[in-house]
Amino acid sequence: MPIIRSLWHRTSSWLRLGGVRAPAAAAGLALAFGVAAPASSADPLVSTSPSAVGVGFNGNGELGDGTTISSDVAVRVTAPDAVTAVAAGGYHSLGLLNTGKVMSWGYNGYGELGDGTTANSEVPVEVPGLNGVTAISAGEFHSLALLGAGTVMAWGANNDGQLGDGTTSNSDTPVEVRGLTGVAAVSAGGCGSFPEGHSLALLTTGRVMAWGGNQYGQLGNGTTSGSDVPVEVPGLREVVAVSAGEFFSLALLKNGRVMAWGRNNLGQLGGGTTSPAIDVPVEVTELAGVTAISAGGCGSSSEGHSLALLSNGAVMAWGYNGSGELGNGTTANSDVPVKVRGLAGVTAVSAGTSHSVALRQNGTVAAWGANYSGQLGDGSTTRSDIPVAMTELSGVTAISAGGFHTLAVLSPPTTSPAPPLPPAPILPPPVPVPPPPTGGTQPNVIIGVNDGSGWGPLDARRFLEGGFTSERLEAGGSHPTIAESTAIGWSDDTVIVGNTPDGQQLGAVNVPEWTARTLAQVEEQAAHGVSLFVVGN
Repeated sequence: MPIIRSLWHRTSSWLRLGGVRAPAAAAGLALAFGVAAPASSADPLVSTSPSAVGVGFNGNGELGDGTTISSDVAVRVTAPDAVTAVAAGGYHSLGLLNTGKVMSWGYNGYGELGDGTTANSEVPVEVPGLNGVTAISAGEFHSLALLGAGTVMAWGANNDGQLGDGTTSNSDTPVEVRGLTGVAAVSAGGCGSFPEGHSLALLTTGRVMAWGGNQYGQLGNGTTSGSDVPVEVPGLREVVAVSAGEFFSLALLKNGRVMAWGRNNLGQLGGGTTSPAIDVPVEVTELAGVTAISAGGCGSSSEGHSLALLSNGAVMAWGYNGSGELGNGTTANSDVPVKVRGLAGVTAVSAGTSHSVALRQNGTVAAWGANYSGQLGDGSTTRSDIPVAMTELSGVTAISAGGFHTLAVLSPPTTSPAPPLPPAPILPPPVPVPPPPTGGTQPNVIIGVNDGSGWGPLDARRFLEGGFTSERLEAGGSHPTIAESTAIGWSDDTVIVGNTPDGQQLGAVNVPEWTARTLAQVEEQAAHGVSLFVVGN
């Protein structure tokens, strides 16, 4: 099939992978490219139902926006609304709709779009024959779908048997993985120009099945022989999540610990060694309290890195770090987990070829690592060894990091326009204020009504200083000298009384109970729009 190139403004280096064109993963390489316009009021990244967006490399239509123009800010995937999950592969993308159907877009040289052709698509196309899908996963050049019945469908490249149908023939339409039932989760991995690939399935029993390429022991069954049908990974029990990386695999146990197996030349298994390969599961060291995992990596040097989300919202990473994909402020590889800097409140993680993505609890996204295609979504093509925020992106509910692009699901707005205010009620006439209590040993109280002369808190202080007399008040009468420690004031609809010498508006506080009873009557007047004040000594 013809090779689809990105619309680069200058000549760039390329790495040929299975007939697809991809930008060469040279550290620090910043490629000039056509950048799609960010969202505006005319092209919002919002809808009335969940929708998908993409950012990064788009030379094969991976972003699904109808173009092959790469973008360093998120653009809307032209998929039907109600996308509930996304999966970013090496050079293709998948979207799961709330109807249980699957859409696909991007590169299709091996039939990984599943639409019965090998033609690329810049817009989402439906994968025919799939219904009741509950989960999806995209590998380098193949795709998986988990059905509600607990069975698995696969399509795309199959030279390593990664489709699990008992053959090594590619398929451009979904085929059923042989002998699998009671599946709870799936993950597609792999890398290479042949192309290599392997697949994982987590069963409801907590056991793990694997199939496909096994040259580095990524099937975890103690051999390096591939299998075109699922085989059990021995020794694994109570597994709650799986993730297939480049040539290695991860499994999360119920107790919060992580097991890893496969290629380990760069420490991607996290066991404190760089043994070339380990064909049985080994525990990742210095790691506990894990709630989610993700395995990534691919490249000419067989790069690979891993991510783990902790129960406290922090993220750990290990393996290859040449582009800063570990997010710890360095580009040094690590064969043990290191903490990703500056991340908290994370709810999901995803490892791509050479970049990493994290979803925060507040619906924003952070990314780090390689960025030569704009896959970090920060409006630049500059790589980062610490997390940076994806710009103009919020309300995100799901993420997926692919080869050189990133996908996300946005939730619809949860707020609706405020209803119109009802008409103002007709107020009753003011209720006359009874005279203040007198007699006994209680101090006199003066209740006054604003007579239109504009009295305010400043005038009240002047009154205390002798600038006004009781004759200016509607309810006058004789009274003793008002103590300087008494303060008065009011707002448009509130009576304010206090005992501070500076006239500070404190509200009806520090007032004897008998005054409070009078204030209740005065405040009733205030509720009808009459400005009132009370003075006590």
